[in-house]
Amino acid sequence: MRKWLVTIPLLFTLAACGNDENVQKNDANSETKVKTETAVAPQAPTYLSATEDWEVDDRLQEPTEESLCEMCNMKVYTREHDMGVFSAQAIKADGTTAFYDDIGCLVNAELKFKEQNEKYVRDYISLKWLNVEEATIVKTELKSPMNWGYIFFKFEEDAKTYIAENPTAYVEELTIIQTAAKERMMKKMKEKEAQGKGSEEMDVEDHDGHMETEYEENGHE
Repeated sequence: MRKWLVTIPLLFTLAACGNDENVQKNDANSETKVKTETAVAPQAPTYLSATEDWEVDDRLQEPTEESLCEMCNMKVYTREHDMGVFSAQAIKADGTTAFYDDIGCLVNAELKFKEQNEKYVRDYISLKWLNVEEATIVKTELKSPMNWGYIFFKFEEDAKTYIAENPTAYVEELTIIQTAAKERMMKKMKEKEAQGKGSEEMDVEDHDGHMETEYEENGHE
């Protein structure tokens, strides 16, 4: 009888210890679960262009599958295509519009035809049209149709967010692009003159030869 009296308290003591150990394990598991549930995942950058709306000039049009660049006569990509973000267009003095496959062709066309047009490019985030004079221009390492690599943002904060994620990118001024375009054009003219080619012959080669070769070398159709 005494042996049973000694054994019963011992069993209660062991059971209590076991319960304490289980409680501690459950508390530890609960704490781990809480930490896991409260861990904050890295947030994707928020671009204003994805949420803010603005009025687009109703004179502007969208290129079709058949649209060609007025300057180089190459394909102008539609909004749905990955390269469509680089497409541009101009509204001329007579109200007509012209499409370009890259910003370089847009500014080159003004030089060649001695025009001053309203120039429009796509916002990099929303793909909506905006006047290039109002855009924040960013130079990137992206391969655009004519290898200029410029993208455009409606909001300056969006450009800053992109640059923060792509440290090699930087803001550029339109005047720099225009100057570079003029220098390239003058260089080509001198090269063609040295080869004894007239302006008409040079124009055909620039459109159907040089540009197409550069285009194909960059992996485009």
